[in-house]
This record gives sequence, structure tokens and C-alpha cells, in this order.
Amino acid sequence: MHDCTHYRLTGSFDPPCVQTAISHEAKDRKLQRPPWISAAGIGKQASSLNGFRAVSWLAIDARSDPGECLSPKTKPRSTDKAKDAALSYTLDEAPGFLLRVALRTHTAFFTAKMIEGLTAPQFSTLAKLREVGPCSQNHLGRLIHYDSATITGVITRLKSRGLITSYKDPLDPRRREIDLTEKGRRIADAAIETIGEISSETFSPLSQQEFRTLTEILKKVIRR
Repeated sequence: MHDCTHYRLTGSFDPPCVQTAISHEAKDRKLQRPPWISAAGIGKQASSLNGFRAVSWLAIDARSDPGECLSPKTKPRSTDKAKDAALSYTLDEAPGFLLRVALRTHTAFFTAKMIEGLTAPQFSTLAKLREVGPCSQNHLGRLIHYDSATITGVITRLKSRGLITSYKDPLDPRRREIDLTEKGRRIADAAIETIGEISSETFSPLSQQEFRTLTEILKKVIRR
């Protein structure tokens, strides 16, 4: 039996059984069978993909009928199990749904009360810089869980407002450090005070112990 799982034709692993080799040559160019696929028990299909000539090599089980492609074994989904799950599901009890609604409530308070028109990403950036001090842009992005594109946009906007600055790392000239300006530090301090008021309003139904418990649970979820 031929193993149809990992035949490499294009520098990466293609889906089981069907792998595609693309040629930029003319359509009538003779395409050779890759040497690592034996002549016994293979099929070949030609097609055109975006103007390129493509050949698909199909690994065939030697014991199967000619042209029959081996399919990966998949466990059939139980209809009864899916039905039972649907009948026992209540949206209002789903943690993911509750988190979304709670975040919407918090966002409404944040938008209404946050000073200087700061957005949530901008506030996170200022607050983390106030906490840890100067650091590289990439490291800052990782600390506040934003990808490179997002943190770049945030940094650009805060720079244009004179709230942060960047300079070469004296220990590594190839790297640039991000830090708060004096104005940025004053606004960060005021914004951190404001976020305390916003959080108090968002979580006012909770006791202090419940609030601490919720915080620890959320930390556990995002750190797994």
C-alpha cells in the first residue's frame, strides 16, 4: 500500500492523496512523474490553475480499483450526539456569549468616560509603558497582546499626539525604544485613575472577593 499522506511536490505538504506540481513552462511540456512516487499504483490528472499548467499525482492503493484515491479516515459525526448538545445548550449560560456582552457593557462605560478620547489600544499602550518603562515596539505589542500591524498603528497615532517618543537603544543601535513623553506620562496617570472608576462601574454588582476571583479566572483563561 502506498502512503498517500506526505508526498512533497512543491516544497510543502499538500492535502492527502492529491498533491500539485505547478510548471511555468508551455502547456505541451512533458511533465515527469516525481522520482519519489513509484510507477505502480499512481494516477495523474492535468488541470489549469490561474494560467499555470498543473499536474496532480494521485497515490493509489495497490489493492484498490484503478483510479480510486485513498481518503483519510474520518470519524463520522454522531447525529444523535449533535442533537443532544443542541437541546442542552442555553446561550444565556454560555461563557463566551457572557464575556462578549460584559465586554460590550465595559466598552460603553470606557467610551463615555475615558479622557483625551483615548481608545482601548491607546490606553493599554500608555498604561503598560507607565508600568514597565521603555521597551521595544515588538516587545510592547506582545505585552499587551496586539499584533505587529495593530501596535504600529497605535504607536504612530500616539507619536503624532506627542504622547510617546522613540529613540535608538544605547546598547543596541539596531533597536528602537518606545517611551512616554512628559505629556504622555501625565495623561497616562490621569487615564489610569479614570480606568479605575470605569472598572468600578462595570463590576459594581460584584463584591471585592468576587471581583478578585473574576480577575484570577480571566488571567487563567488567557495564560493557558
